[in-house]
Amino acid sequence: MPDDAKQQAILPKDSHITKLVLRHIHDITAHVGRNHMLAQLRQQFWIPGANGAIRRFLFRCVICKRQHGAAGKQLMADCRVLPDDPPFTRVVHLEVASSLDTDACLNAIRRFIARRGQVKEMYSDNSTNFRSADSEMRKSIKEWNTIKIEKHLQQRGVQWHFNLPAGSHYGGSWERLIRSVRKILNITVKEQQLDEEGLHTLLCEAESVIHSRPITNTSSDLNDLEALTPNHLLLLKVKPELPPGVFHKEDQYVNRRWKQVQYLADVFWKRWCKEYLTQLQECQRWSSPGRNFCVGDVVLMDDTSPRNPWPLGRIVETFPDRHGLVR
Repeated sequence: MPDDAKQQAILPKDSHITKLVLRHIHDITAHVGRNHMLAQLRQQFWIPGANGAIRRFLFRCVICKRQHGAAGKQLMADCRVLPDDPPFTRVVHLEVASSLDTDACLNAIRRFIARRGQVKEMYSDNSTNFRSADSEMRKSIKEWNTIKIEKHLQQRGVQWHFNLPAGSHYGGSWERLIRSVRKILNITVKEQQLDEEGLHTLLCEAESVIHSRPITNTSSDLNDLEALTPNHLLLLKVKPELPPGVFHKEDQYVNRRWKQVQYLADVFWKRWCKEYLTQLQECQRWSSPGRNFCVGDVVLMDDTSPRNPWPLGRIVETFPDRHGLVR
């Protein structure tokens, strides 16, 4: 341990020299967090109440606010009721795409439509391959409609809605399922050498597991009807009747690929029951009011730009709703 760390210089927490020292440490450590700054500070100096002093300093750092600033949150608005639209079935379709380019995206969409039927509206995030696929589909559909055929045979375009950048909460009805499936699949297939056929089979098995979950309340009465699941809507029965068999951990190391896939499907089922079903009782919506944005607040203007050159803006007018909340 160096002598400076053994015999630290004591600095008052409200001194101007202390602020200069914190600024120097913050710059040489590349704007890291509080714990890293505190460890670096105590290599040479001791400040009474150092945690509070560093926290106040970081709160005033404009660069850190740009890099790590949290998005504003507000009480969730009342959900709109649209009785003419069908409810969410919570059905999941997993599709393997060979790449993230436009052609692979379009091929995946066509496979989905061929199996599930014509799509009226699609919702997705602002991924660049989705954006490109949307323009390609509009161009192709425009060319299809120029052919002189009967009106009822003309191809109709798909209305594609894109969420705002960094606005995954706009797709809450499907983003939650995507996160659960992706997390469990990442753990399940970790360090597993699956070929293309095995991956397709595993995804189909995962679909079957997800579609067996209840989407309505389960009654405690034995004589009551069973809970409705997505499989009821897809297959008109609770689940496929193919027996799953008994598979062990050793099956993932054997040469018989089908046993490896079935074992991974069993692992997916167990983790799904533990991680997803136990979280259904939690309320994920914003249930408490937050601070309203006010005139004069400094905010980031363009959410699609890289973080370092994001321009700052100042709010000049707000539009509260009937409850007085600004969203």
